[in-house]
Amino acid sequence: MKMLSNFSDTAILTKIRAMYGNRLTPQDYTELLHKQTVGDVAAYLKNQTHYRDVLAQTQESQVHRGQLEHMIHMELFQQYQRILRFCKSGNSFYEDLLHYVEVRLINERLGYFYTGIRQEDISGFPSYLSKYLCFNSLELMRAEDFSQVLKVLEHTPYYRVLKPLTPPKGEKPDLLRCEKALGVMLYDLRFSIVQQRFHGATRKNLNAIYSTQMELMNVTTIYRMKRFGGYTPQEIQAQLIPSHNRVESKLWQQMIEAPTVEGAMTLLSKSRYSKYLDGDYTFIEYTAQAIHYHLSKRFMTFATDAPTGFAAFLVLSQLEQQNITNVIEGIRYQIAPEEIEKLLIL
Repeated sequence: MKMLSNFSDTAILTKIRAMYGNRLTPQDYTELLHKQTVGDVAAYLKNQTHYRDVLAQTQESQVHRGQLEHMIHMELFQQYQRILRFCKSGNSFYEDLLHYVEVRLINERLGYFYTGIRQEDISGFPSYLSKYLCFNSLELMRAEDFSQVLKVLEHTPYYRVLKPLTPPKGEKPDLLRCEKALGVMLYDLRFSIVQQRFHGATRKNLNAIYSTQMELMNVTTIYRMKRFGGYTPQEIQAQLIPSHNRVESKLWQQMIEAPTVEGAMTLLSKSRYSKYLDGDYTFIEYTAQAIHYHLSKRFMTFATDAPTGFAAFLVLSQLEQQNITNVIEGIRYQIAPEEIEKLLIL
């Protein structure tokens, strides 16, 4: 990919800022927190927010929780389409969002083998996506076991990643191993593109955004495995996404080898994340997401190039959609609004 022209770069960054300006507001979250049903949430998002297009054909009174969450996540793809209109001299970097969508779809399908979700529960999936992806999304939805998933992915890069993880006949796939393998593939691709296509401040910013995301995922894994498992250092190491940064690798290794989970988190409190930590790691995912939110928001605010703005915007969009998922789940389980609010990254 050639570097985007100045005009194209400026136009893309302007578009990204405009989409970021349409994000959900604190008032939107207040409204959502007081909805009584999933259908009420769908109606508000459809009529009052930037999710109106992706939910245009959704019947609020009939929408299924999983279907609504799925459609919300597909908003990222529509945002990608809007950005592509401004790409004049190449868009390989922006295809990162396509890869994210593809991996998400694969992970969702593998997860269905455990949930037993029915075909009619996911019938609202937008079929037009298939022409943009490297596999047929409808065929993936119909896959009933791991071998059928592999058949759908046979001529894609994902086949080579997942084929070695084929479970014994009659058994379900190991979701953690599959998710990790796909995650490693995504990050390797991202760092490769950044290294090949960018330089200077843009490369530095992109490496920081992607490294932070990967590092916080690994910190969460280390914490959970040490807190709830009794896993050996070798077993924990096997679940981590390999780092492209020696400093990060050293920190993780020290955390893994710490004799207690408290010792591991003390090490983290002395890292570059110290100012974001309050000593309460009960909800480690929240802590990690909050750190990533604040760092990405800073990149979004001060971005002077489109790639940095795009990478930060993608993180912030994913976190917004996680907020919506938390609201939907909270309403489903009749959790008090003030308790749901504690889970939101704002």
